[in-house]
Amino acid sequence: VLFKNELYTFDEIKLEQIISNCSDDIENLIVFGHNVAITNFVNKFGSIMIDNVPTSGFVSIIFETNTWKNMINGTTTNIIFPRDLNI
Repeated sequence: VLFKNELYTFDEIKLEQIISNCSDDIENLIVFGHNVAITNFVNKFGSIMIDNVPTSGFVSIIFETNTWKNMINGTTTNIIFPRDLNI
């Protein structure tokens, strides 16, 4: 687990920069962050438009690339929001 204080941002451009500079040795990346950056990021790179990623929301995007620097449109594969859970 690597904590990056730079991810404490509401800016999707900063979020994109941080992700695109990740080591290509990292195959899977889990990002916890703030809205509006998260919603804007998943709408820019995912294949499903989402009005709002709520607190504790989960969105999985698969990118067909071997390098984070070449991250372009991905495929949204899973969306789980708190309202979807039967708790």
